[in-house]
Amino acid sequence: MNWLVMEYPDEHNDGIVVYSRGTDFRLDPEQPVFGYSNFIREGTGRFGKFIISQDQAIFHPIIMDFVDENNHQNASTRADRLNHLVTLKENGDDPPLAQQARISENGNAYVPINPNGYREHGFISERDFTLEIPPQDYSNITSLCTLLDVPLTRPGPSKCRVAGYFILLTFDPGSYIITTQGNGEMGYQTRTYIEIEVTENRNQRNASRLLNQLAVRQLRQGVRP
Repeated sequence: MNWLVMEYPDEHNDGIVVYSRGTDFRLDPEQPVFGYSNFIREGTGRFGKFIISQDQAIFHPIIMDFVDENNHQNASTRADRLNHLVTLKENGDDPPLAQQARISENGNAYVPINPNGYREHGFISERDFTLEIPPQDYSNITSLCTLLDVPLTRPGPSKCRVAGYFILLTFDPGSYIITTQGNGEMGYQTRTYIEIEVTENRNQRNASRLLNQLAVRQLRQGVRP
């Protein structure tokens, strides 16, 4: 959660575990600050492709809820935050169905990541943690704080809890597409489409990233790669 709300999160996302997310930055400045349903295509490469090596894993939320002390109503005590969180979780996908998280490997048909469903992937934090909320410059959006379903507009440390259904995935070298969908309280929806290219080692990964950066630069200049 602290990675999700930090400034420039995608520039700090290249460790052993690579984080995915279900909220995106606005591509169009005229787009509303928050839409109650979103579809994002994310990653670090061309057109939102993750380019990782096989020693890295991807951590992805199918659906996630959070409650913090400073920005949610009636969340001033630990019990308040827990009760609110349990209600949010129970009023959404609890658990998501098998078809709500699917994967395609090397162009093959989509199959459920877990054919048995995701009940065992559920999580609810047993205690508070400190959420560090950065100051917001509304003329230059550098974090996702104001784009969340409950905007984080009060900067500074805030006691927080999270819950939801999450998957941690490792891969053999190849190409993959992951699609997930989650439904929350009061009609909230999130849809995520992730392309992943997995190389054998980090040298190959870095070379592939450079080629993608060159292709993006050429496209922006109107040159076909």
